[in-house]
Amino acid sequence: MATVTERRDRRRAKAALAHAKSAEKEAKRLADGLPPGRAKQRLEAIVAQSRATRRAAKADRTRAPRRAARTAARATAGLDAWSRRVVPSTARRGAAAEPGAAITDAAAAAKRRAALLKQRRKQADRVRKWAKSAAAHTVVQAVTTPEEPAPRKRRR
Repeated sequence: MATVTERRDRRRAKAALAHAKSAEKEAKRLADGLPPGRAKQRLEAIVAQSRATRRAAKADRTRAPRRAARTAARATAGLDAWSRRVVPSTARRGAAAEPGAAITDAAAAAKRRAALLKQRRKQADRVRKWAKSAAAHTVVQAVTTPEEPAPRKRRR
């Protein structure tokens, strides 16, 4: 029969693995949103490496739950670090002030990093949408010429 500590460690390992999986999903979505190129290929390779690390940690969860939690957190940290490099610089203004590495519990750190990945992906999407809309407005303004306004109808 497992002790209270062992059960707690297994629960934490399970949570860390779940957060690592969600971080992989967010990183994959971030990679899918990138234009084709070296950064996209590199991030997809990091996601694949993280997936392999997470699967190894999952296999190790029953034998060594603390090690599995650390391994899952390490995989999530790698995704976190690479997502910082990929996101445009305008979207990561508060990157230095982000908490996450200071958290000691592996499951909590993995959860925080997964949330940060999601936040960075959404920021990158906003930057991309803003650039597209700014380009569209510029094109419309360049194409249309200002004309005299049509005479207004008189209202009684």
